[in-house]
Amino acid sequence: DEEGEGDEIPADADSDGEEQPAFDPQSVQMTRGALDRRLKHVEKGQSFATSAAVLLSALEQTSPGAALALDMFNLAVMTIYHSQLSSGDVADLFYLTMMGDDGP
Repeated sequence: DEEGEGDEIPADADSDGEEQPAFDPQSVQMTRGALDRRLKHVEKGQSFATSAAVLLSALEQTSPGAALALDMFNLAVMTIYHSQLSSGDVADLFYLTMMGDDGP
């Protein structure tokens, strides 16, 4: 036995007998593009979360008890409205909120 034998990527033979790669290069490009878009969304979300933490901290320091609760409720409603979430996502948010600490 030669070392490294069988380490090659399997290839399929086409009708002319020429070997073709076992994957579609166009699919690889599409997958890479989709992953890049998702990564940008995650990075943008992290940026938003960081800035939101600062704003929520400032809000907490300036609003007394009941006013803070009302401000947080209004902020949540505006965020849900402007984020254009689907009705299923909004239902999930309400469900998880109602479950409180007993959630999954």
